[in-house]
Amino acid sequence: MISKHDIFLKENKFSIYVCPNTRIHLHEHNYLELGYVIKGEAIHSWGEDSVTIKEGDYFVVDYNAQHSYVAKTDEFELINCIFLPEFIDPALTHCRSFLEVISNYQIHFNSEL
Repeated sequence: MISKHDIFLKENKFSIYVCPNTRIHLHEHNYLELGYVIKGEAIHSWGEDSVTIKEGDYFVVDYNAQHSYVAKTDEFELINCIFLPEFIDPALTHCRSFLEVISNYQIHFNSEL
């Protein structure tokens, strides 16, 4: 199923928005997602694992990782930044995981690599 985010990313490679839902059903996508909780708490589930996320927490969701959110508070707000690696640098076009992106020789995130 193609979402509006898939169509937007194909052209722009980047989108940032406040997630308006207090419940996001289990899904996966073919881009990276950086989430930042600005208000409230929720249960973030992926695979067999779940964790409570709260104001000030951030997380990265990798390509094809199935995950979901269920708010624990009435006022839950999450900023989602979704992007394709080539938004950072065209040389990252073929990266298909967050680890590949941060391990790339051009990023120099891990000094041991």
